[in-house]
Amino acid sequence: AYYEAMGTLGGGFEFLAQWNFLELSDLLKWLGRGFNFTGAWTSQGMADVRTALGWIENAMPDGWDTMKKVFGLFGSSTVTFAICPGCHGGPHVAFGWERRIDFDQGNPGIMSILHETGHIVDRWLGLLTETTTGGWSQYGLIGVGWNWHKLGPFHLKFLQPYYDDRKQDAPHSQWSPSEDFADTFAAFVVSQNDKSLFQSWTKQDWREPSDRRWEALITAFESVR
Repeated sequence: AYYEAMGTLGGGFEFLAQWNFLELSDLLKWLGRGFNFTGAWTSQGMADVRTALGWIENAMPDGWDTMKKVFGLFGSSTVTFAICPGCHGGPHVAFGWERRIDFDQGNPGIMSILHETGHIVDRWLGLLTETTTGGWSQYGLIGVGWNWHKLGPFHLKFLQPYYDDRKQDAPHSQWSPSEDFADTFAAFVVSQNDKSLFQSWTKQDWREPSDRRWEALITAFESVR
């Protein structure tokens, strides 16, 4: 009731009465760190959020100290995970600058949670390392495979050395550099926790990250420690 009153939890979390002490303690840790949850979350959905956030912390160099930076958690800022069915005409929408994600249903799954948090990380990592609000994926990986599907003949004229081995870095996402980053971030976090990628994220699938893309991501996180 206290956390509902403080606005870090919305209503409808009666299922928490069934959680054990360790589960509740872990949730309270994330609430205390600035994460808010609103809308009709399910018990499994909230358990997956806890798991996803724990995996992200484990994947970061220096753990929480780095994680809070790449989430833009400075001062009294917060991150909000909301359930908002049908609000945006799509399954999930992340607002990186606002540190908010609207999920379309109460049990979005761990990989969707990781992917959408990747959009927040992309925006704040860009600000921390590239001094840009456009997202790190827009500028941080020219020449290491991130933006090939966005480059035209004019760009290739100046990046020919990279173009010759572009097949090593086939687009990880078919949509945009920011989606590319979010997919890579999710796969990176799973791998750093010694977990297996889901079946649709195997080496035969277009979501598998390349070595150079992986290296660049680790280097970026190391730079903001």
